[in-house]
Amino acid sequence: MLCGLIIEFVKLAMKNMDGLKLSPRATSGHMDRCERSLMTLQAKDVMTKQVICIGRDTPIFEALKLMANHNVTGIPVVEDNMNLIGILSEQDVLRLFHTMDDEKDRTVNDFMTQPVVHFAENERLLDICYCLRDNSIRRVPVTSNGKVVGVISRSDIIRCILQQAEQRPAQTARESA
Repeated sequence: MLCGLIIEFVKLAMKNMDGLKLSPRATSGHMDRCERSLMTLQAKDVMTKQVICIGRDTPIFEALKLMANHNVTGIPVVEDNMNLIGILSEQDVLRLFHTMDDEKDRTVNDFMTQPVVHFAENERLLDICYCLRDNSIRRVPVTSNGKVVGVISRSDIIRCILQQAEQRPAQTARESA
């Protein structure tokens, strides 16, 4: 079942990763090793630590520019002390197309999603995989004591799975030599 989740997750996430090529090694019988890794890895092992955050009073078009310039699909919304209060995603801002003229003075607070799905830095990567898959979420903030310390996206997990799949055969070969 877990191997099926990994394969399904890889297919789902690859829709957003241009130019990614899977080697035969990454898609073969080495997936069981990836499964074990997903069961032991934690959010802090995979998360992107350089997180772009915004405040609730940020003008919505400024937030859109930030998302476009940094090529991210969502941005955590935080208070001044980095406490997580929401998230602004591409889906949230799609509503702008309906009434562009009326939206010029609106802020992130008017569009962000609350409450936000997030994970503590010590939570299992496997649980995060299930959450992203089951809820059609592209990224989740990672917190420590309520403060944003990272973000995990589908592509972060895919890179981790591929890295694990590529590393394991080399480790196995060294151990058997």
